[in-house]
Amino acid sequence: KIIDIESLEISRGGFGSALDFVKVHQDAEWLIDEIILNGSLRDLIFPGAVNTITGGENIYGFIWNAELGDVQSVNAPLFQLFDFQVDSLGDEADGEYDFNVWRLRNLEVLGNINNMTFLDSSSLNRYSDITVEGVIQDSTFFGYALDSLLVKNQNEVPEAINNSNFYINDFGGYIRNVTVDEGDVVGSVFSAGRRIDSFEITNGNLEQSSISAPGSVAMMGRIIVNRQDGAPDDQGGNITGSSITSKAFITSLYAAGDVSDDSSVSADSYYYSRISSIITGGDFAGSVSSYWVHNVQIGFDSNGNRLAEDGDFTGSDFTGTLLTGTGLAKLSVTGRIEDAYISSGIGSIYNICAEDGFIDSTAHAAYYISRITVGYIDGLRHYLYVANYEADVSGTIATTYLGRIIYTGDILTDDEGNEQLNMSNVSWVGPIMDDIATVTIDAVAIDGEPLDEGEWSVNNIQVPEGSDDAVTVEITLGLSQISYMPIYVDYTTVAGTAESSDEDYQHISETLIISPGWTSDSFEITVVSDDIYEQDEMFYIQLQLSNPIDASLKNAALRDDQAEITIVNDDGVPEIRIDNVSQTEGDVGTTLFDFEVSINLSSPTSLPVMVDYATVDGTALEDYDYMSAAGTLTFEPGGLLSQTISVSVIGDTAAESDESFNLNIFGPVNATIASGYGTGVGTIDDDD
Repeated sequence: KIIDIESLEISRGGFGSALDFVKVHQDAEWLIDEIILNGSLRDLIFPGAVNTITGGENIYGFIWNAELGDVQSVNAPLFQLFDFQVDSLGDEADGEYDFNVWRLRNLEVLGNINNMTFLDSSSLNRYSDITVEGVIQDSTFFGYALDSLLVKNQNEVPEAINNSNFYINDFGGYIRNVTVDEGDVVGSVFSAGRRIDSFEITNGNLEQSSISAPGSVAMMGRIIVNRQDGAPDDQGGNITGSSITSKAFITSLYAAGDVSDDSSVSADSYYYSRISSIITGGDFAGSVSSYWVHNVQIGFDSNGNRLAEDGDFTGSDFTGTLLTGTGLAKLSVTGRIEDAYISSGIGSIYNICAEDGFIDSTAHAAYYISRITVGYIDGLRHYLYVANYEADVSGTIATTYLGRIIYTGDILTDDEGNEQLNMSNVSWVGPIMDDIATVTIDAVAIDGEPLDEGEWSVNNIQVPEGSDDAVTVEITLGLSQISYMPIYVDYTTVAGTAESSDEDYQHISETLIISPGWTSDSFEITVVSDDIYEQDEMFYIQLQLSNPIDASLKNAALRDDQAEITIVNDDGVPEIRIDNVSQTEGDVGTTLFDFEVSINLSSPTSLPVMVDYATVDGTALEDYDYMSAAGTLTFEPGGLLSQTISVSVIGDTAAESDESFNLNIFGPVNATIASGYGTGVGTIDDDD
């Protein structure tokens, strides 16, 4: 039996009889061209296809609990829909179909969404929950907010979201959560002005797509492109031809596979813009740009553990560009850094690690490069050392100051059998302060006959600074054989990050005389102890022969006459904690909930302490019960030990149970978060 209805107009009073009619003929095949709604309704249940649902002219209303078959379009701009279930939306055939309502909450599509445009007639349309059992194709969403989108792709076709765009208000809009269970996101745009909290592809790829938060202080949470455990490299986890962009902050990006050279990650619109973490399991060939980049790990899992070499996997390569304004904290690569460009335009680079080599690449920092490690890798948190004695180094390192090079590759020897580090393919720009500190002295002649060449060397030294008594460092100069004439060596301390003016060590400038018949002598340097938490500091011992008649220095131009002394900090790390807040909400307006964030110092600190914070829903909901808050706190050395974060709670007169939300602190810099004190709970006590 086929029931074909051209137009079904439902009013408040007549809806019961319509339902009775449906129940009597529930086994029929229903075909309805148009349903016209003239009031608020419950249980709009028709088992067949509906071409169009239309709201009556100037009729405001609600629909609670709808169960329909295939629906092509909905045009009810003054209606709010709750618990709306359909078999499909739109049509796979060419065409354009609209979904135009005041507000949509809990939309469940048992099949696909095709060629649909979701309009925002109120400019405040908030899509609370959208679940799609199939896929989304050739569709566009306009709205003020998207709380949740789940695309299950139960038919497991390759493309879960294809050629579809989500434009969420450029100013205050947000996307809270997007999850794609299976399949790729292709040729699509996700844009929200204020923030995007979470975007996750569980088993698929991100291809030719854009994820952006373009608002003036926009933030982006976690972006995950994953694949099933054990899946081949070409089946999920890859980012190709796509851009991920935020005006201010990106918390984390994880891709289980590769990032292509036509992909980009950026947060570089303001001087405080920051990318906290980028981790990939495969190669990274794209571009990264931000004023500050904290951590980039290539060849690691989502927890920051180095991926084991298994089967064909021998490490992942970084072949892209990494541009920062003020600094890069760490780049760790389990494979090669090759044909890459890494730069800090007005700041410093603190650590570059490449297990399989630094090849034809450039590292540039306007001020300082602290460390370049080639031949082994250490994870940011897990410190798993893996030596590779075949690593190579070539390219350009340009900076004002270079701290240390750690290298496990081939050690070459010169014509006389002396070991030398192979750096012949590296172009150095600027003064170099490296960790090779060997000086060769020509031996003097006795009765006209030259002695064999003698050598002495000074090794780099690490010294704990202590907290009470001064620490004395003994430096010994040793000759390879006895000299029968005195050899004079001038030595002086040279400031690095440690300075004698700051009382880190006691400056000396004297002359050491190696007496005839002796093969060594020594001198002492005093390191000043303190109980201040600070970074490791370094200074240098500059050596110079003061009597060139008796001996001469060789290779002085290579700075082999310099040794490095590192003062290792041994004081406690500051701890950060946040307290809970509990108070009433009030009846009107807003009430400030003041969360106290404090630092516990086991010893004073000379470093600024920073920590990020953001609100998270509990039983209380953002924009309904409280206003969101997010940002960064900074504690300057010698300044306040506690600060307050204020969150506005919205008052009402509704009788309800107590509610709560969380204020999380995370991403500490120069500190740790005290165990059990990383979340402040705001309890809204009902007072109605």
